[in-house]
Amino acid sequence: MVSSSSKPAAKKAAAAHQKKSGRKGDDSSDESSEEGESRAYKREERNRKEELIADILCRWWFCMDPWPPENFKYAPLLEAKGLKEVSIDDWEETDDVTGGKTKVYQVSHFPGVFRDPSGKAHDFRPTEGKPCYNFLDSKSEKTLFEMLIRAYTHQMKELEGEEQTKENRALMKELEGKRSEREKAYKLFFKKA
Repeated sequence: MVSSSSKPAAKKAAAAHQKKSGRKGDDSSDESSEEGESRAYKREERNRKEELIADILCRWWFCMDPWPPENFKYAPLLEAKGLKEVSIDDWEETDDVTGGKTKVYQVSHFPGVFRDPSGKAHDFRPTEGKPCYNFLDSKSEKTLFEMLIRAYTHQMKELEGEEQTKENRALMKELEGKRSEREKAYKLFFKKA
C-alpha cells in the first residue's frame, strides 16, 4: 500500500513511465502487458476484474499450484544457454568457464533464477502458471471469483492452526468478511436462482 506521503512520488513515476512509453493517460483499448500492469497499479481506477486479480496476487499460493513447479528440470535450459549449475560450496573452487560453459548458482530463495560470475541473473522459471497479472487477466471473472474465494478459505484454515493472538483474530474476522463479500457477489453475478 502506498502511503499518502509517497503518493506524489508514485504519481511522478507513473507520469514518467507514460512519457517514456509515449502513452497519455489510461488507454483501455491498449492490451499490452505494460498497460495492463499500469492500470492495475491505481487502486481507485480498477474495475471488478482488476480488483479480483490484485486480491488473488496478494495470496496466490493459497489458490494456485506451486510456482515455479517443484522438480522442474532446469539443466536442459542451462545447457542450451551455455551455462552449468555449480553448488555454492564449490563456487570459489570452480573456474568461471569450464568446457565452454559458464558457471552459475541457483539463487536460494528464487528457484529457477541463477547468477553467473559477473552477477547477471538468468531467469529460467517457466511462464506457464506464473502468478502474475497477465496470466490471471486471461482467466474469466467467474474463475477469478472462485480462485479468490478458495484463497480466502485456505488462508483462514492456515490461520486457524496458528496461535490465536489479537492480530490473528482480527485478520480472521477481516478474511471472513472479505470471503463473505466475494461469495455474495459471485452468487449475484454467476449463480442462477
